[in-house]
Amino acid sequence: MSETIKFRIDIEGNGEKILKTLNLNIDDFNDLVGNAIKQSRKLSTSFSMLAQNAVVFNSFNTAVEQTQNLLGGLIEDFNAFDKSMRTVYYDGGRK
Repeated sequence: MSETIKFRIDIEGNGEKILKTLNLNIDDFNDLVGNAIKQSRKLSTSFSMLAQNAVVFNSFNTAVEQTQNLLGGLIEDFNAFDKSMRTVYYDGGRK
């Protein structure tokens, strides 16, 4: 004779109490627990991969920001040089 696990579940709906009893064979219960463990491991792996992808995205975002800052600095230097050269050219041409 196989062992049976009994659950008593009290459910209330529309203000009325409904009583249900759930019978599970111990083998079915073990399968349910094993499946729950397997699914939780899959979820853990998914969260780990999500965290790794977030780190990669953050690193890429930081690299893009640093490149923008570098290019902005070069453009500012070029604009300052260009402005000074124009000043020298135009002032020198009027003399």
